[in-house]
Amino acid sequence: MSFQVYNKKIPLYNLSKKDLQDIDEQIQRNKDFLNNTFVYSSKGSIPLTALTHTIYNNKIAYISQKVNQINSFCEYYENKGFIPIMVTLTLPSSYHYGKIKNGKVVENPSYSGATPLQSAKKLTKMLASIRYLRSYRDYNNGFFRTVEPHKDGTPHTHCLFYINPIAYDNFIKDLKALYKEPLMKIDLNVKNAVAYVAKYLYKTFYDDINNDKNGLSLVDKWFIHNKIMRFSISRGFIPLYIYKKIYQKGTLLELSQKYSDGLIRAVKNDNGVLQTVYLEGELIYQKTDTFVARKDKKFLFSTLALFDLLQSCNTYEQINVFDEFDNLVGAYFKTDTINKYYYFDEFDMQEYDFYMENRDFISDLEEQIDF
Repeated sequence: MSFQVYNKKIPLYNLSKKDLQDIDEQIQRNKDFLNNTFVYSSKGSIPLTALTHTIYNNKIAYISQKVNQINSFCEYYENKGFIPIMVTLTLPSSYHYGKIKNGKVVENPSYSGATPLQSAKKLTKMLASIRYLRSYRDYNNGFFRTVEPHKDGTPHTHCLFYINPIAYDNFIKDLKALYKEPLMKIDLNVKNAVAYVAKYLYKTFYDDINNDKNGLSLVDKWFIHNKIMRFSISRGFIPLYIYKKIYQKGTLLELSQKYSDGLIRAVKNDNGVLQTVYLEGELIYQKTDTFVARKDKKFLFSTLALFDLLQSCNTYEQINVFDEFDNLVGAYFKTDTINKYYYFDEFDMQEYDFYMENRDFISDLEEQIDF
C-alpha cells in the first residue's frame, strides 16, 4: 500500500477529529456507567467509580500502581547485583504512517498499511527475539517494558533489562548482532534505573499542552483508541492479575517474595477465572456475584431486600463456602424464582440470623422510616 499524496500533513499521533470525538464519547459512557452504578451490601453502598483504577477514572491511583511495580522490579534485581541496560526498539520505515519533512509530519509513501496495534505486536516479537537469546533466558534475567507512540502514531518501545553479571558480556554481544541502528539503540550507562524508566512512564501519562478537562493527554487517547498495552513485566514476580486483587497487602516485591515462598495461593475455576486468593492461610480475595443497582433506574437492592427474597421463595439452593481450614466464610443462595446466585459473606449471614430473630420489629421499623 502506498499514498499518492506525499506532502499531506497528518494530525498528531494520527488521531483525527472523528477519532477524538469517538474516544471522548466512549470515555463519557464508561464514566457515566461507573458513576451511576453502585455496589450495595449490609455495610452501605459505594459507586463503582471508587473501586476502579483506570487511566480516565482514577489516574493517580493507576499511576501509583505502576510506580510501585517499577520500584519493586528495580529493587529486586539490584539487590541481586544484576546490571541495568536500556534498549529502545523502533520499527522499519514501512510500519510508519508518517515521516518528518521540513519539521512537519507528513504521509510516508513507503507505508505498508500496518495499524498501530499490528505494529505493537511486531515490537513484541522483536522483544521476544531478545528474550530467546541464550545469554538472556538461561540466567534469570528480567525486563520491564513501556510503549510510546511516535508523532505519526507508530509505536516504539523502551525496555529496561537487568542482566546477570555472568552473562553480561555475551548478552551485549548477542544483542548488537541481533538488531542494528536505527531499529535498536542501547544505553549501557544507566545510573538510576527507576528515574530512567519513570521518565518514559510519565511521558505516556502527561502532556501539559494537550491534556483535556479529564486530565487525559492525546497519548492516553492513542492507547485507548488503538487498544495497546502500556506496560509489561517479566515473569518471576507475582502474576499481575493476582497482585491487582491484593496489592493493599504489600509492595510488588514483598508479595512476589511471598508468592515465590508458597505463602500466596490462588484458585481458579474450570474456565480459568480467579476465584479466591489466600495470603498465609487468610482469605484475602473472593470472587462473588456483586449486588449492583443503576441510579438512573431508581433501583435499590439492599441486604434486607435479599433476605426478603429468600423468605418469599418456595425453595432455595445454598452452597456454603469454606476457607482452607474448613471455616465457614460465606454462602451462595439461588431461589426458585430468580435463577442467579447471590453471595452472603460471614457478616451478612450473621446479620441474616439476627434479622430472622427480629423480623417483626424490623418490619415495623421499615414502615416508620419508609425504607
